[in-house]
Amino acid sequence: DSLARFRDVIHETGEFGFAQACLKQQELGDRVRALLQTKSIKSVAAPGFTAPGVIVSYTTDAEIQTGKKFMMEGVQIAAGVPLKCDEPADFQTFRIGLFGLDKLMDLDRTIAQLDAALSHIF
Repeated sequence: DSLARFRDVIHETGEFGFAQACLKQQELGDRVRALLQTKSIKSVAAPGFTAPGVIVSYTTDAEIQTGKKFMMEGVQIAAGVPLKCDEPADFQTFRIGLFGLDKLMDLDRTIAQLDAALSHIF
């Protein structure tokens, strides 16, 4: 089933346009990073080392790190990423994955939904 589903997603992406998907993914990543900066949320990735599909940010709030506060706003995130480079025991991050054609097909809606959730959380 997973191979058939993957095939279907590849076809759907092809219909959307592979080049268009790449452009929209970059734009989405850039816009979400800009949105996070307006909320003073600091990225783990240094400038020049960012990715358009996953954003990892610092937090000091355990309920943000676990995703609980996001879940209360109807947004699913992933718990933080351990860096494995001697970070302190209280080191916490959270990940926002920007995956899915639904997000790429309507960037304004995607950004508005995330902005609304972030406004309640932060």
